[in-house]
Amino acid sequence: MASDKNLNGRFSPDIQQRYATFWRYEIHSSATISLERTVEGALRLARRIGEQGNGMQTLVTGSLHLVGGALCLLEANTTYA
Repeated sequence: MASDKNLNGRFSPDIQQRYATFWRYEIHSSATISLERTVEGALRLARRIGEQGNGMQTLVTGSLHLVGGALCLLEANTTYA
């Protein structure tokens, strides 16, 4: 497994939960929101969701480090792609 690309400790679970709560109550009340601690976990979850449905598209946004980490994993390991 590749090393964790989420810049460990950069965003605490508390901050992630606040973003999720804001999104749910201020942006889109019927959205399904999932929180993952690592880029690897998020990519695995996106794949599982896509496999359960009829596929999906995923948009990765954020810092250059986050997006670069996701691209690195997608290019290096077809498990996520």
